Amino acid sequence: VNGNELVEYLGNAGFQNELLINAGLAAYSEGDKPRALFRGRLTFPIHNESGGLIGFGARSLDETMPKYLNTPQTQEFDKSGTLYGLDKAKSGINGDGKRVVIVEGYMDVLNLVQAGITEVVASSGTALTAEHCRLLAR
Repeated sequence: VNGNELVEYLGNAGFQNELLINAGLAAYSEGDKPRALFRGRLTFPIHNESGGLIGFGARSLDETMPKYLNTPQTQEFDKSGTLYGLDKAKSGINGDGKRVVIVEGYMDVLNLVQAGITEVVASSGTALTAEHCRLLAR
C-alpha cells in the first residue's frame, strides 16, 4: 500500500491529473505525478447547503500533522463560508424548535446525530463567520 491508491484508481478510470488537483484530492509533490492529499486519513465529504459535493476534510489516524486537513480553497469550497452538515441539518433546524447546535468538527456532528440531535452543524475548525450566520439565517 503506497497511500496513493485513490489517485491511481481515478487516473485508471480516466480522470486527468489536473482535475484531481483542481478538486483538491491531489497535489504535485515530487516529480510529475500527483500525490493523494488525504492518504492515511479518515476522509469526510463536505457538501454545500444544497447537498452538492464541494470538498473534503480529513482527520489523521495517527500522530501525522496536521491533525485535520481540508480541500484547499476553491471557487466552490471556502471553509469560512461552509458549515459541515448543513445540508442534512436543515430540516431539523427548521423544525418546531427553530434551533441549531454549532460544534467544532466533523466527529462532533456525527456523534450528536448518532445521539438523535439532528440540528447540528460544524464550523470545521474555523471561527464562526458572518457568512456562516447568513447561511443559518436563511
